[in-house]
Amino acid sequence: MQLQKSQALFAVSSYTMPFVRVDPVDIDLSDDGKLVLFNTLPKENQDSLKSYQLSTIQGAVFANFDSVSYAYFVNGSHLALVCKRVVRQEYVASQEPDRAFNKRGKRAARLIFEFRNEAFLYDCIKDVKIPIPLEKWQQIYDLPSIVRFINDGEESYNLQALANGNLLVPYRSMDSIA
Repeated sequence: MQLQKSQALFAVSSYTMPFVRVDPVDIDLSDDGKLVLFNTLPKENQDSLKSYQLSTIQGAVFANFDSVSYAYFVNGSHLALVCKRVVRQEYVASQEPDRAFNKRGKRAARLIFEFRNEAFLYDCIKDVKIPIPLEKWQQIYDLPSIVRFINDGEESYNLQALANGNLLVPYRSMDSIA
């Protein structure tokens, strides 16, 4: 077993993580090994928001992503998926006949707040963010679902690049979330 000092002699770059326990979603390498994506914040629990840094293996910083749930490289590509937990608000018309209109004669509505997982792809080569278009009742899987099958290529909720160049985007229907 080599000591850290011995291993450091062969390092291309060095970074000390601000926490001891590293979860699988805290650090990821691109398939070609030239890019690294890692969490830079100490975490209080698994659901804590993270701040990811995308850099070359030599340490040159490409981008930073703050207040995200998780991020990882899409297999076989230079695309990074970045998932954020956002609050969506929507006015919904009242369904009760006696409350259909307010005192001013306007249509009554109530404001609904929902937490949802929204994501975008970051193209590391072109330096652009690509939104993932989902309907308002769809969302990307949450962190516990991603971690549960992280090492199982057959049973995975990770976004995947297919051989024909298409992307497979697993999502949940909001009505199936209990």
